[in-house]
Amino acid sequence: MLAGHMGAAVAARRFAARGNVGWLVLAALFADVVLWVLILLGVERVVIPVDPETRRYLTFVFPYSHSVVATCLYACVFAAMGVQWGGWRWAGWLGAVMASHFVLDALVHIPDLTLAGADTLRFGTSLQTQPVAALAVEAVLTVAGLVVYWPVRRNAVVGVVVVTLVLTVGGTLWGPMPESEAQAAVGPLLTNVGLIALCFWLDRR
Repeated sequence: MLAGHMGAAVAARRFAARGNVGWLVLAALFADVVLWVLILLGVERVVIPVDPETRRYLTFVFPYSHSVVATCLYACVFAAMGVQWGGWRWAGWLGAVMASHFVLDALVHIPDLTLAGADTLRFGTSLQTQPVAALAVEAVLTVAGLVVYWPVRRNAVVGVVVVTLVLTVGGTLWGPMPESEAQAAVGPLLTNVGLIALCFWLDRR
């Protein structure tokens, strides 16, 4: 899920009352940035399907970047940053958006999200095994986020989120599968970093 996380970030901007939406997008995507870096370092893994015609989704071994404990740690760090730079309300929304990453991933992933690392309780509904249904849920979440955001900021960030959703749908249903773990990680890592930077820049303008 990528566009859905961005939908949560822009929706939160309406209630956070201040600050660049780029910070909220950073909070929403931070766990994935950590994931792709750890995959490139060989600490975590992405499992590429042998037959992409019958299985159009990736699975992960990510006991560190996407555990409940890690999510709580990230949320506390973002909240602490928010208190320092924008007050308690801003801090609360930064932490909430960070925490939403785990919730939204658990909504679609197979049970590969852990409580506190390998061999602990796992979470996931396996909705991603039905790509059309998973994409429908992501589209609803994304559009809902944009509807909430629109009265606050009618800017190009909306277009970025819409394009992200379209590309997510197209890539999931018809895009080529990566041929290696490195290839699977580099593209999404650059995409995540680029989206964060773009949202910072557009909202500042």
